[in-house]
Amino acid sequence: LNYLVQAGNMADTERFTERLIHLSPEHKEKMMTIAEQLKQIGWEKGREEGEAIGEARGQAIGEAKARLSLARNLLNMNFPVEKIAEATGLSAAEIQSLRPH
Repeated sequence: LNYLVQAGNMADTERFTERLIHLSPEHKEKMMTIAEQLKQIGWEKGREEGEAIGEARGQAIGEAKARLSLARNLLNMNFPVEKIAEATGLSAAEIQSLRPH
């Protein structure tokens, strides 16, 4: 049992749990409870990681939109492209592409 716990393939947790139960059927209920807890922990960790990734992406998108909006406003106010680039971190080419054609 100790070897199975240490060398078990954790990528296939259901099969791993079934094998543990097969080797020690008297502990089936406890093992199922532990398996359910581990599954819940995995779901929570995955959700938290997904939320963090989504939040970072959303923040990056929002910051990019804000830089573009600021650049458009400064262009409309006839600021020099060099100053807009300095203020926004955008390249001169990116700023030029914002001009209406």
